[in-house]
Amino acid sequence: VYAMKTHRACPQIQEEGCAIIAGLAFHDEFFRVMPKAEATELIIAAMRTHKIHPRVQENGCTALRNLSYDAETTEMVSCNMGGDALLSAMLAHRNNAYIQEQACYALSNLANNYIEAFDPVMASRAVDAILACI
Repeated sequence: VYAMKTHRACPQIQEEGCAIIAGLAFHDEFFRVMPKAEATELIIAAMRTHKIHPRVQENGCTALRNLSYDAETTEMVSCNMGGDALLSAMLAHRNNAYIQEQACYALSNLANNYIEAFDPVMASRAVDAILACI
């Protein structure tokens, strides 16, 4: 994860960093070393920086999905514009079924765990993105 901070312009490092965070998201020991807020910020920054790289988007969506299983982290994902990152990934990679699936799961977690994430505008954008990708 240190590499994600140091090499923000390298999509391969961002891809692997997102994959590592996705895999460790259910291990509380990991978050004693790295705060959830920092992990969330790194993932969203990677997704914003590397919008055209499908593997960064795939692993970023999976990481946000896994991080948004609890209310505390879901709020962090939402407050850091994670919903926007998910919607951008869905729209930029309409033909990538894995991104669509992981983003939908993550959006579902956001809606279920932190309803404030889904104001009417965000909810409408989410529905539009889902319908556009069907």
